[in-house]
Parts: sequence; C-alpha cells; structure tokens
Amino acid sequence: MKSKSKARKIQELLTKHLLDCGKIEIKLPDNVIVEIDITQEGKRGDEIVDNYCCVKTSRDGNSTLLDTYNVGLEYVDDRRKMICLDTFTNDAGQNLRRLDVV
Repeated sequence: MKSKSKARKIQELLTKHLLDCGKIEIKLPDNVIVEIDITQEGKRGDEIVDNYCCVKTSRDGNSTLLDTYNVGLEYVDDRRKMICLDTFTNDAGQNLRRLDVV
C-alpha cells in the first residue's frame, strides 16, 4: 500500500477539522489570514451545514469573501485608492468581470 502524499494528508486533516468544528483559520506569511467556514445561523446558533461554504481572506483591514451565494470585497476607505472594473473573455469563452482596488 502506497503512503499518502503530504498534501493529501494535510487536506484530510483540514477537512476533518472543518467537519468537526465548522471553521478553520490559517495564518499565512505577510499577515494574510484565510478562514474557511461551513456554518450558518440556525435555531441553536451557528450550525454546521452540508450545503454552505465560505472562504474569506484578509490582511490589514482588506478582505475578499467567496461563499455559496456571493462574492464580496471589503477594503479600507482611502481616497487615494482607485477602483478598476474590467470585462474580458477567458480561455473557455466565458465573459467575465474583474474588480481591482489599487
């Protein structure tokens, strides 16, 4: 029997923790924080659910959010920041929009 790769072992550990606890927070270099959450507000508070997942990345008051229902962006209000919106077609022929705050 072959031993599992490190990446697969890490994925299994993270998935097990997520299913047991409902949330994971990982601190990465450069003060980036990744949060994975599979809970929703229920009758008894936050409950682990099968049909929801949220991933949030944040650093220095700025964050991105991707969940089952939407994509979000929060950033520190600064008049010097520019908001750029672009429309393009990817390799699969899908029309996409991109929002950058610089």
